[in-house]
Amino acid sequence: MTPPLPLKKKEILVLALVMVGLAGIFYKPIFSCDIWHHLKMGEYIIQHDYILPEADPFSYTTDGKSLIHHEWLAQIILNLVHKSFGFMGLRVLRVTLLLLSLAFVFWTALKLSRRFFVALLILLITAYLFRTRYMIRPELFSLLFFTFLYTWFLTARRRCNYPYYAVFFLLCVLWINLHPFMIFIGGLISLLILGQGTKKLPGIAKLLRFRSFPCNPMVLFLLFLVASLINPYGYG
Repeated sequence: MTPPLPLKKKEILVLALVMVGLAGIFYKPIFSCDIWHHLKMGEYIIQHDYILPEADPFSYTTDGKSLIHHEWLAQIILNLVHKSFGFMGLRVLRVTLLLLSLAFVFWTALKLSRRFFVALLILLITAYLFRTRYMIRPELFSLLFFTFLYTWFLTARRRCNYPYYAVFFLLCVLWINLHPFMIFIGGLISLLILGQGTKKLPGIAKLLRFRSFPCNPMVLFLLFLVASLINPYGYG
């Protein structure tokens, strides 16, 4: 597939206005109630030399019960941003993560459809679907990682070599310690494996227009499984 057509000046202006408008929406003080827990837990981890608590130190109802701390790295980041820049910094972080996620969605749609308004419509639909995810939470990191890898999987053309696999592995390790939605990328890779298998069936490849993925999805899935273990709890 040929690369997407370069955007015209009017299209760049329209896209810029849309992104500015979305930035204004994302910057609004929309908080989830658990932002206080994330900030305090990040502070607790930093104050205790980055040793994760075995139980929730702020809840008497769960006293003594073990805690799977699956968002510890995101909580540290949120706490450091808040400590340095206050809630304005957290809102800017949210705007940045969401706009980058939407930029990946737009790029994918533009490269596959080669039509600006189709890509813009998909961007707006995705932004609308994000409406329940505007809160400042560790989940924002998952939106960025997922849209980036989704874009890579759909638009990649160059044959993957060792650096590509290394970058994928490092992203997965980082992601699993930021937010547990990293598991969804395993499902996406499973679809790639399924596509690679079904395209060998007579007539299926032509009917569904399968193309060869430049990376070995089995290797990606193995790297995904190993990366999932590199966290304080293993498969816990």
